[in-house]
Amino acid sequence: MTEFTVAAGLVLIPAFLLIPLLGKYIDMRHSTIQAARYEAWEYTVWHASDTPPDGFTQTLPVKDAGALQREAHRRFLSDPARPLDAADKVNGWSVATRNVLWQDHRGTRLYDGDNRGSPAAEEPTPDALGIVTPLLHVLDAVFSALASALDFLGIDAGFTAIDADGYYQAESGIKTARLDWFDPDNRLSGVDTFKDGLTFTAQAGVLSQHWNAGSSAMAAYQTRGLVPTALLDNEVMRTAQTVLGVFAPELKPNSLRFGYVDYDSVPPDRLKPTTQAVVCDEESGTGRGLCEIK
Repeated sequence: MTEFTVAAGLVLIPAFLLIPLLGKYIDMRHSTIQAARYEAWEYTVWHASDTPPDGFTQTLPVKDAGALQREAHRRFLSDPARPLDAADKVNGWSVATRNVLWQDHRGTRLYDGDNRGSPAAEEPTPDALGIVTPLLHVLDAVFSALASALDFLGIDAGFTAIDADGYYQAESGIKTARLDWFDPDNRLSGVDTFKDGLTFTAQAGVLSQHWNAGSSAMAAYQTRGLVPTALLDNEVMRTAQTVLGVFAPELKPNSLRFGYVDYDSVPPDRLKPTTQAVVCDEESGTGRGLCEIK
């Protein structure tokens, strides 16, 4: 009985309290890692500003680094059962949407929105030999000249695929709340960090020589800069096609389209949210198999 009492008081009871607490800290650590990975990846597929390429007039999808950080904290450091919302990038973390499992046995919140990370950043692509980056700039100059020639001829096409800043890094960090009940008399040495709160940080990086389309129209705009036959897509050629189409229908402008860029088909069942309408080309008679959300 004496041995059991000593063991229960010194080992079992503290273990019953600390093991669930450590499990929650591990969950918080994993969530911090996921937030960093989410930021690094998302940063590669959004535009940091709403300034479109020359000649492109449509609106770009924009999400800056600060908004992306708030969105990551809202989605990974909050209640995991809550649905995703477009306003997450504005609202960020809040007590109302906190993870209710992240609390100790007294009901004290283990995380109270103390963020220690930094927003994602776009950095130059690593180039140890100093060859890749100059080559990318040369290619960018060549294709930009082609795009300018197309624009001079009144052809809606461009090329902005070269990106010498293709290394994206993100850091997510949180600090846990203070545990006043742990060692209240400060009898244990070396546990001040545990008592005052732990800091979890995680870094993630994505090296991506990407080009960002953002919409089907922008994808076609950028890709046409690589299609030489786009030079023939002008009013003179279309007029000639109309005349020749009287004798050879396959030469009509709607049959032979120079510089035409098609889209990848998206299965209709992948674009059927409950609150938005989906329109497919089959319904309008073009028959390309392209569906889009209206």
